[in-house]
Amino acid sequence: MAIPFLTNDQIHEAAMTFLQEYHPQDSLPVPIEEIIELQLGLDIVPTPGLLKGFEIDGFLTRDFSSIYVDDNIQNNRPTRYRFTLAHEVGHFVLHRALLEELATFDDVDSWRQFVRDLGADKDSYEYQGYAFAGYLLVPKHHLAAKFKQVLPEIQSEIVAAKSAGIHRAAYLDFVVNSLASRLSGVFDVSPEVMLRRIKSDKLDAKIP
Repeated sequence: MAIPFLTNDQIHEAAMTFLQEYHPQDSLPVPIEEIIELQLGLDIVPTPGLLKGFEIDGFLTRDFSSIYVDDNIQNNRPTRYRFTLAHEVGHFVLHRALLEELATFDDVDSWRQFVRDLGADKDSYEYQGYAFAGYLLVPKHHLAAKFKQVLPEIQSEIVAAKSAGIHRAAYLDFVVNSLASRLSGVFDVSPEVMLRRIKSDKLDAKIP
């Protein structure tokens, strides 16, 4: 069974459907840990050495009962921990049929082998998980509203750059990174995740 082709719009729709069912309050930041444990009924299992020993942040068990996550990430890197959980929920939502049909892993080593055996489909499998996580933790409607709200806060920096004769192409990255840094705390994600979401939704085009 190959990884199904999904457009970004389809992945976004799946993430929004999930949020409507499991987080109808639509508040920020999205309480991903509580959704997983209290509504999906999955156990979050902190695992020492998962990243260092196996180069993975976390994985979903084949019986869909647990998400194993590196304990150091859980304890010391909260935004990465949240994104790891959301990524695994992406596989739970998007790839459940695939896992039910093909998965035979029962430990970390066999899970890694399963992913390797996906071959050319591995990139699609992981990309879809990452994209789902981004849409789940940074919903489009909230991002558009917060971006519009925060943009005036850096208007003076844009005006100063223009007054100094600096072209938009030269200051755009600085401005986008500044916005990503300001917004990341609102959604409880890393600035890197926020930067990707801003660019994915083409909000940088709204910067004068």
